[in-house]
Amino acid sequence: MIPAAARATERLLGSAVAPAAGPFRAVAIAAMLACLAAALLRTARGVRISKTESPREVPHPAFLAAANALLAAAALAAAAPFRIVDSKAPPLATLAGCAGYVVFAAALLLAGLALAPVVRSAPVRVLAGTLGAIVLFPAVILLYFTRAADPPQPLVIGTLWQTPTALYVSSGGRGRRESDLAGPVEAELVEARSALFGLSRQGLAGFRSAGRPIPWRGDGGLGSRLAARWPVILSGSLFSVTRSWRPIEMQPNERQWILRGPDGITFSTVEAAPVKPDLRRPE
Repeated sequence: MIPAAARATERLLGSAVAPAAGPFRAVAIAAMLACLAAALLRTARGVRISKTESPREVPHPAFLAAANALLAAAALAAAAPFRIVDSKAPPLATLAGCAGYVVFAAALLLAGLALAPVVRSAPVRVLAGTLGAIVLFPAVILLYFTRAADPPQPLVIGTLWQTPTALYVSSGGRGRRESDLAGPVEAELVEARSALFGLSRQGLAGFRSAGRPIPWRGDGGLGSRLAARWPVILSGSLFSVTRSWRPIEMQPNERQWILRGPDGITFSTVEAAPVKPDLRRPE
């Protein structure tokens, strides 16, 4: 439910917050550079202090260098999942990702403070490390939201298979022989759209082969069939329901996958489909 709400919010507010994406991205990049610079300075300062003071009073230079290198690597590696340099990310995803990266950078800086050679107080080190661990929690939450705004990947919800003498339909299990005549196949689609909220959803009600109606018994089929029966009654000021037919290009003995995705219901051959689930061939 949360990803769906995030995508709906993106559709409603994406254009309004788009101008803020650039400044947010600049702040996140500045935070990354600050983490890298801080790691370099801590390493250099640790080496300098270790030459003038007892090794028992400051961490070993090799340990400092390794720890700061790890923090710098984390700052660089986190740039990709938080999408702070992804120009193709949706506006809300950019805002959430950049804000999350800034929080993540704060956690790295606190962890670096716990390792800093200039900090001699053990309680201060423990406090800084603890705060850094606590700050990671909201960073992870924002990382989740930056991914939730993405449109879902197309999902295969069934298959069509036409032989020279029959048509088979599968909703994920064994294919059913739905027609004994090979002929043109059309899909009956139902779309509910709200211009006010900028939302739309397309469902599959069934098929028509050689003039014979074939109900779709798979994902969303029942609701789509009911909507296809009363589109005018279900339409109003907030939503409109429309019914349409789409021809499906099929070749003998060629499987067509039925996909549900951000573009609604689509049909694709096995070779051209964006996902490859393991669906059994009808017999």
